[in-house]
Amino acid sequence: MPTTNLDKFYAIQKIMEEFETLKEPYLKALQDRYEFMSEYRREYRKLVRALNDIKSSLNKDDATTEEVDILKKSARISLRKQIEGFEEAIEADPYNDYDKAIDAANEAIDNLNKRDIKNLEEIRSDLNNHNIKVKEIDALTEYAGHSGSQSEQKAKVLELINIAEADYLSSFKDYREACENEEGVTEMFDDIFSVLAQLGYDLEASIMADALPDLEESRKNRPDPEPLLEVLKPVKSANLEYWQTKRRKAVAYQYNMAYAKEVAYTRRALLEDREYIGTRNAFDRLYNAYEELSGYMYDRYHELGGTPYNYHGHMDRIK
Repeated sequence: MPTTNLDKFYAIQKIMEEFETLKEPYLKALQDRYEFMSEYRREYRKLVRALNDIKSSLNKDDATTEEVDILKKSARISLRKQIEGFEEAIEADPYNDYDKAIDAANEAIDNLNKRDIKNLEEIRSDLNNHNIKVKEIDALTEYAGHSGSQSEQKAKVLELINIAEADYLSSFKDYREACENEEGVTEMFDDIFSVLAQLGYDLEASIMADALPDLEESRKNRPDPEPLLEVLKPVKSANLEYWQTKRRKAVAYQYNMAYAKEVAYTRRALLEDREYIGTRNAFDRLYNAYEELSGYMYDRYHELGGTPYNYHGHMDRIK
């Protein structure tokens, strides 16, 4: 067990030599992972944007509000003309019974004045019972039926998208971990693409196809920090803490404590599984602290070729 500050420095020097041999492979593995994480993030963001674009596209009406309003206006004009015809027939012959037909037409006009028409089938049926034909109402009824069917299809697709977003895209970390743990990421987004294509949403399917993740390349795993942790023992528990001195210019203890602090910081970085940049910064801080300590020791310790503050030229007599 080292007892003097010099012996402790020799032990620290050996530790740093071993650390240097382990540091570069560890950093290289983290750097490869870091570069892969950049691709991962682009992949994640592309998926998020694609699903947002698909949802926005699906939520658009197939027919514009303007087109529907034109049909409704034309239907009201047609109904008013037919009401005028009924009223003229009644004037010509008071025994003509068109009152119920006029009431049905007026009720239809009232409904067509509303923004949302929920009973088009009933309106058309009632008008047909009175031999009132309005082609615009037929067109509106067909549109409403088609729109209702599409709404159900859209609801199913949107539900699938919401599940995918909740399970995989709530954060980049969730997406990365799901991919690394092989939790069915590709299968989910492939399913969304397939459903869109089957339902005839070609534009939305193409958006999904462009964003599908490519998981063929093996993911870059985190390197094992244990060999480094085994080498970088905490300074105090390894009995490598320097003895203090009362000499004003002797600051070896301060350099040793600064080194101990960076050993602790580096160990924390390894234990917390920090990525490339955080780990590299910790390694750089440790190396700089060691360089400060080593520089002082080589400058001030005769055994290392340095010149002590109290050197008088007689140290060569010590064998």
